[in-house]
Parts: sequence; structure tokens; C-alpha cells
Amino acid sequence: MDTITASEAGEILGVTAGQVRRYYRDGLLAGHQMGRRLLLFSRREVEKFRKPLRTGRPRKSNCAKDEANNHKTRSSTKGRT
Repeated sequence: MDTITASEAGEILGVTAGQVRRYYRDGLLAGHQMGRRLLLFSRREVEKFRKPLRTGRPRKSNCAKDEANNHKTRSSTKGRT
């Protein structure tokens, strides 16, 4: 089994070592604690974790934008005939 440190896992994931430790603490990423400070991760597990990772706020769909634009158009022309 190929093991890597939190720093190396962070490089693979594109995040800091601290964020990798948070993933471990929150149960999102499996690892092994060696002593008080050293965390080791399986390279295979980190690679699997990297693929579905999405961060940030979800994107709004175009349907919501179209609906908002239709609402504006209807309300701005409501009093006019």
C-alpha cells in the first residue's frame, strides 16, 4: 500500500494540508493517525476522493434565471396597456 502524508494529499487534491486534516476529522477521507500529529493516507483513497470533489456554492440553473426574467417582464408591463 502506497501511503502519503497530509501535505502530499493536499497537493493531489489542490487544497492545503489543514483542509485534508479537516476532511479526515469530518470522516470524509479515510486515513491513519500515527502518534499525535502524523496522518497517513492511502494514495488510492486520495485519488478516489479527488474525482467527485466539488466545492463552493452550487450553480444556478438557467431555468431559475429564465423564471426571474419572466417575472420582471410581467411586473414591469402590468400597468401598461
